[in-house]
Amino acid sequence: MWLGISEQWWMQIWSGVIGASVAAIVSVFVALLVVNKTNAHQSDLAETARDQQRERDDRALEVQRAGMQEQLAEQRQEAGRLRMIEVRADVASAAYRMADAAAEGWVEIAQATPALERAVTRWRTESDDPDLIEELAEWPGFLRILASEHSLAINSRDPAARVASFDCLNNAVSTLAVVSIHLQRADFVPPERLSKILQRCRKDHGRAQAGTTDALPS
Repeated sequence: MWLGISEQWWMQIWSGVIGASVAAIVSVFVALLVVNKTNAHQSDLAETARDQQRERDDRALEVQRAGMQEQLAEQRQEAGRLRMIEVRADVASAAYRMADAAAEGWVEIAQATPALERAVTRWRTESDDPDLIEELAEWPGFLRILASEHSLAINSRDPAARVASFDCLNNAVSTLAVVSIHLQRADFVPPERLSKILQRCRKDHGRAQAGTTDALPS
């Protein structure tokens, strides 16, 4: 007996202390295990949420990228359309200026020629039709010849020559202007026919000139 407590009581006391300690240790271990599992589960949920958010962000970026590409394509198409409107206007304006220059004189014809050449060159640059590109190369010189012929006829004493030269020049200028104005109107003039229309106009003039020469007295 120690401190007035029997050995049996001491054993019970120590048994209770040890049991309580073990229970406390087990409780702490269980609590730590639960916390770790909870934290791991929360981490998994957070990672899953981040993955899902990344997927949503990627899809949103893809949609945005596709929309921007479509918008850029539309802007390029609109820019090309506006550019072709400007080209058509320049060609028609330069052609009509050549007709006016024919009535003014040689100097005016020479001054009008570069503007027509520049306008036609822009048209050729914008076109992807090889036949049209080749045919257009003939037109600045062709209109200059017609303008020069009409300028000569104006100073002649032959009214018929003046009318004939004016008709040839006016027909050529009108043809070029109409074709240029309807350059992209595929429903009005199919693109593959543009070069044929212009070429036929030049050849008709050549045949008319040949017929006039044959009709002259020898």
